[in-house]
This record gives sequence, structure tokens and C-alpha cells, in this order.
Amino acid sequence: MEKMKLKLENMLVLNIVIFAVVGIMHFLRFILGTSVHIGNFELPVWLSGVAVLILLFLIWQNWIKTEKTKITCAKILMGIFAVDLIGVLGFWYYDIVWFGISGITYIYIAIVDVLIIAGLFWYIKKK
Repeated sequence: MEKMKLKLENMLVLNIVIFAVVGIMHFLRFILGTSVHIGNFELPVWLSGVAVLILLFLIWQNWIKTEKTKITCAKILMGIFAVDLIGVLGFWYYDIVWFGISGITYIYIAIVDVLIIAGLFWYIKKK
């Protein structure tokens, strides 16, 4: 049985998705000024600004090595929406209120995420 290999293109897409999601979280923290504590130490907000710049550099380095096709962009979007779906379902499950969003609204957002993911999956498989 042959070992499963992750194609370089898919690895680059996975890197971009991970870096983009983490970058979005740091960007939101930087804009909103949210405090983060590790034990008794509070991380300065400006560190999130630095993290955004580093993550943009990493995204760019992965992007320049991809084939830059519509399929690659669709895979990146599908990954970001999949991570969003997981987060939305987690917020719904733990009954977290964020920006006034709660309860059934999370389910509506999850349905939209699923429809977008299904559409992107169909587009990728069609090509």
C-alpha cells in the first residue's frame, strides 16, 4: 500500500489557510484592542500588529509558489470557510455571544458556510 502524499500545491494552500485565519484573528485583536493574558502577563496589542505583518509575509511566500489558478483560490476560500464553520458551531455550542450574535443566528451563519463550502467543493471537482 502506497503512503499518502500531500501534494505540494495542497500543502501551500493549507499553509495559506492557516496563516490567513491566524492573521485575521490577530488583525481583529489589533483593531479591537482585545487584551490577552498568559498567566499574569498581558500581551501588548502591538504584538498582534507585528504578527499580522509576519503572517502576510508568510502568506505571500506560499502564494508565489502556487500555480495561481482559480482552483487554488477556490481551495483557499473553501478552507477559510471550513475553519469559520468550525468556529461558528463552537460559538453556538458553548453559547458564546460575540458582537451581539448568538443562538439561532449562528445556525444561519453555519448554513451559509455549508452552502458556500459545498459550492466551492462542487466547483473544484467539476474542474
